[in-house]
Amino acid sequence: MLISLTEQRLALKINIIISRMIIKIIILNFCQKQHLIQKVEQLQFLAAEYRYIGIVIFFLALLIFFIVEPVLGQDWNTVAFLVGALTSIISGYIGMRVATFSNYRCANCAQTKMTDAFAVAYRAGCVMGFALVSFALLSLTILLGIYINWFIKDQRDFQQLFEAIAGYGLGGSVIALFGRVGGGIYTKAADVGADLVGKVENDFKEDSPNNLATIADNVGDIAGMGAELFGSFAEATCAALVVCSVFPSFYYHPTTFYYPLLVSASGILVCFIVSIFAFLGEKEDFDQVSNVLKVQLILSTLLMLPALYYVAYLTLPERIFGLSPVDRQPIHAWLCTVVGLISGCIIGFVTEYYTSHSYRPVQEIAQACGTGAATNIIYGIALGNLSTIIPVFLLAFTAFISYSFVNVWSFLKCFRNVINFNYWFGN
Repeated sequence: MLISLTEQRLALKINIIISRMIIKIIILNFCQKQHLIQKVEQLQFLAAEYRYIGIVIFFLALLIFFIVEPVLGQDWNTVAFLVGALTSIISGYIGMRVATFSNYRCANCAQTKMTDAFAVAYRAGCVMGFALVSFALLSLTILLGIYINWFIKDQRDFQQLFEAIAGYGLGGSVIALFGRVGGGIYTKAADVGADLVGKVENDFKEDSPNNLATIADNVGDIAGMGAELFGSFAEATCAALVVCSVFPSFYYHPTTFYYPLLVSASGILVCFIVSIFAFLGEKEDFDQVSNVLKVQLILSTLLMLPALYYVAYLTLPERIFGLSPVDRQPIHAWLCTVVGLISGCIIGFVTEYYTSHSYRPVQEIAQACGTGAATNIIYGIALGNLSTIIPVFLLAFTAFISYSFVNVWSFLKCFRNVINFNYWFGN
């Protein structure tokens, strides 16, 4: 727990330092005026969105308290649900604020030098990525510490403990759902309609700051994405803890439950080291920026391999006795995470191939537009379906191999998402 808390404190300090570096950048008077206007409007929209989400969270908490708690025999599921929801709200708020004071500074730097603009954008992404994972780990670690000291007496209590902790993941998922539906899908539809009207009646440009629906769309995308990433992290972590609590070795070796937490915490340290290399060299065109991000993905994947190996042998017992008579070693749990990590890296490159204009698929879609909108839509849908083949087979292969290694511990492949989320949002 001490290692996890230390890495979380490190990530929070990094966030503060990087945020101060971004704020020190001077922006033009016109940009400053637009920045202040949008800052107020974004806060108003986010406050209204969270006000309605808060009402839903209140009634869901009552529902959990009166229906779920009597079954578990404890009152902690509701508390975990509220903590998860609150942490998710904070994650979305931080993402919105970082984007607010970074966007205009990035645009201002782009007028003089693209390398400076990339540095601002990259640092802003680092703040969001590190803040999301560190806040999530911090709240979950504190919650686990309180729960363990409260009612752990025998092995059966571990199962009840992590069943109560599952409410943490539910709280994060509920906020992510409403953040993406209300702040993402609904505002996108409103933005499209308002954008068309603004162009026809008021001669607005594309994504004009005078269009309030555009501001709402941007806030919804950023805050919704932050909440969604937190929800994915919370779900993966809580699922691994709940499933692994049934292991007999879990009770005799209590540090086992730190394994999922330290997998994510090690991602913070690795991504911080890798992010230093992003500022080396000039980045004045798209290809240079793209190459930097590819190198970041490869380096983070390679550095995570020894980090995960160390975490596995630090927290897991020499023999992991599961529900089957066959015992496993820490290296088997490490192989589960390695398979998921490498699969995630490959999926990242496949996704870039099908969505980047530097490669053939997007270029073919652009050529299809020359014969009309119908061929563009048909070809785009077909190409989208084609792009899912490799990821689907990789996910199936990862699940099968992981289960073959350590039965229930195959769920730890979910932490590939945490590592890649930390990287991609940090970039």
